[in-house]
Amino acid sequence: MLGKRPSTQAVLDQEQRALDDSISDAQPLWQPSETKARKNIETLLLERTHITEEQLAQAKSVQSQTPGKSIAQILLTMNAASEAQILSALAETQGLTFETPERASVDPNAFGLLPPEYIRKHFVLPVRFIDGVLVVAMSDPTNIFLLDEVKRKLRGRAVKVVVATNADINRVVESMTSQAVDMKVDEIIKDMAEDDVQLVKDIEKEDDVTDLAKMGNESPIIRFVNYLIFDAIKQGASDIHIEPKEKQLKIRYRIDGVLFEAMNPPHNMHAAIVSRMKIMANLDIAERRLPQDGRIRTVVHGRKIDLRMSTLPTANGEKVVMRILDNRSINVALEDLGFSENALTIWKRQIEEPHGILLVTGPTGSGKTTTLYSSLRCMDGNKLNIST
Repeated sequence: MLGKRPSTQAVLDQEQRALDDSISDAQPLWQPSETKARKNIETLLLERTHITEEQLAQAKSVQSQTPGKSIAQILLTMNAASEAQILSALAETQGLTFETPERASVDPNAFGLLPPEYIRKHFVLPVRFIDGVLVVAMSDPTNIFLLDEVKRKLRGRAVKVVVATNADINRVVESMTSQAVDMKVDEIIKDMAEDDVQLVKDIEKEDDVTDLAKMGNESPIIRFVNYLIFDAIKQGASDIHIEPKEKQLKIRYRIDGVLFEAMNPPHNMHAAIVSRMKIMANLDIAERRLPQDGRIRTVVHGRKIDLRMSTLPTANGEKVVMRILDNRSINVALEDLGFSENALTIWKRQIEEPHGILLVTGPTGSGKTTTLYSSLRCMDGNKLNIST
């Protein structure tokens, strides 16, 4: 004889108990090093004689007037203790390890998981992998919102947090990113195929297409500039910035509206790089005191790419900005641009008017060109005379 079937409520209660058990067994982001109650940061700093009772009393007085600040932040502002002393104590209160990361101990594969600009801004440094777990150094392990954001950027990787000072994180980032200064041009572009970038002098004459990569043996600068264009397009950049500083040359890409440092070639390459770009854009290489604007047309892996180039004289030399216009990126249907249904209806009605003018405005990279080309594709070219 079959047993009595449990009620629906009994089943739900059983599932809830199982869920509660699974939550209680879940592993936190980091495990405390000791299960016993840990001392607070004030007690640790006093025991280690890093601060005095008077300094602690003063810090608590300040905290009562500025409740948004922690004791650690106030003590650091007061210079009562060093950043390393305070963060070492903070790490112990959280059951974490305090580390002093060095360039040699950082895995380049781990470091490359976050952009250098992001690491500098938030003081979050991917250090190394241990049994598939990514060790990340942070200066503020109590910032759970930043921690969640970092995990999203790392696409859900298992993470172990350690604590490090802002100064140490900055030092490692500068050391890691400055490696490009010593890299030879041939090493930078060694993986570049000969037909990766082609310069189109006249887009209407196929015979005028010049394979730039085949000219690599004639000048390392030509190959280097080709690499810049190729690499920026490969990374989805909208702009290339060549920025001469007093003692260094900085090259940055704009990706998703944010500038990221790509490399720092030797400063003495600046004049040659700018001259090569001017030749490509048919600009006057002798004119360095006035701004110039030009255009470069290239073919990268069969894709036609337009580059709008502008130069601007600065105290340290000419600054160059190259805007990348990829025809493929503007091949988007009007319905896919994110318009609300009502706004899309109004816009379509406006572009169908027989006369008038429409202005599309917005900051760099906001989608003005894409909107205009998508709108043109909605119009009947057989009945209209369209010029672009």
